[in-house]
Amino acid sequence: MTRALVVSVPHFLFSHTRIQPVALGYLAAHAMAAGHAVELMDLNPHRDPFAALARRLRDEKFDVVGLSFFHQLPALRSPTRVIGAYCRAVREHHAGVLVAGGPTFGLVAERAICNVPELDLGIVGDGESGFTATLGGADPATVPGAVYRDGVGKSVLNARAAFNLDELPPATLPGLNLADYDVIGIQTKRGCAHACGFCPGPFLRGRGPRQRPVGTVLREIESYLERGRRRFLFVDPVFNEPLDDCKTLLREIRDRHWSLAWWALARPEFVDRELVELAEATGCFALEVSADFGTEAGLARIGTGKTLAQVTRALGLIHDHSRIRTLSYFLFGYPGIPLGEEWKSFRFVRRQMRRADPRAEVFLTPLRMYPHTPIARQLGAQADSLVTRIIHTFSDVHLLLFAVQSFRQLAAAMREKRTRRGKRTDGQLDAPDEKRENRPQ
Repeated sequence: MTRALVVSVPHFLFSHTRIQPVALGYLAAHAMAAGHAVELMDLNPHRDPFAALARRLRDEKFDVVGLSFFHQLPALRSPTRVIGAYCRAVREHHAGVLVAGGPTFGLVAERAICNVPELDLGIVGDGESGFTATLGGADPATVPGAVYRDGVGKSVLNARAAFNLDELPPATLPGLNLADYDVIGIQTKRGCAHACGFCPGPFLRGRGPRQRPVGTVLREIESYLERGRRRFLFVDPVFNEPLDDCKTLLREIRDRHWSLAWWALARPEFVDRELVELAEATGCFALEVSADFGTEAGLARIGTGKTLAQVTRALGLIHDHSRIRTLSYFLFGYPGIPLGEEWKSFRFVRRQMRRADPRAEVFLTPLRMYPHTPIARQLGAQADSLVTRIIHTFSDVHLLLFAVQSFRQLAAAMREKRTRRGKRTDGQLDAPDEKRENRPQ
């Protein structure tokens, strides 16, 4: 039996909602089912993460330490430097095997393994089988998705194999305190069939959705309900695709009369009235139905496969047949889209804000350039390159100038929306923590 500590490195997501390290729960469950002793540590709640990590490694000894890098891609800082800083911090107190993984590491894996000598190996993509094999002492050359240095110091990246989600047990969180988290993340599937220009998801998790067994997902939800947790985020790339599988899960939740409060991301073309009714009946209080851009030409350039008609139709179904809140994000600063087209998109956003139900929320967001995405391949950019960080900075400046020019118009639309919200009290949402009177008992 191998004793391991898996650490969630602080991320740079600007959110007040605290969610447990979802992927590490599945990683630990799989390794523990194979007979290994695994503990988790989340550095996000700590004011001084390096000091907290040092204390843990001084007080306890582990055979293997794993570092999970979830979202460490700020505009002007190299992710490899962040990876190197934490690897060096571990090496000051740990002489055993040091493994890295997670989405950020996966995007820069071959560069990181060559530039961070403290790191023994990394795992790209699904980590369960590779990490469990590493705990069992497997040769890195035989571990699917492993990245390591050969005899002359060059990186080697093994072929990856999609993990069979039928073998994935319900998540477990050894060493973590659920009270530290506002929301519990649940994964019902992995992979994405779409090729949005800005998204590295298909590279990291594979093309096409792979569904977890409904029974396993239900047992996982029930285990959290038994511990008093009822607020959930379904962290799937697309919750409602395939649509029939999504409806099956929601029917099972409805028939159990569980009192949940949840939200998820939904593709507009897979939204229908039955889905909306099932979502509300099971406690959904928000759905992210993003348009990504406000013109058909812009959507074609980004490659999301959506149309504005699909988005407006989905938002209408949700607003007309439920009290569910909607979140829509619009992208700005995308390479190859002229400023005139962005102004057209902004005008579409403004019209949406004026016409939308008071429950609709609209956000503007700048491009973030990730490697292994269609847009990065088109520009030949890498995550650690100066070009990418300049693009990030330009995107921020571009959005700032754009926002300054349009601030007064946005403010006027928001004031108008607030006025209508005050007049339409019948459209207000229940707070997520309140029990809905129309929910099945």
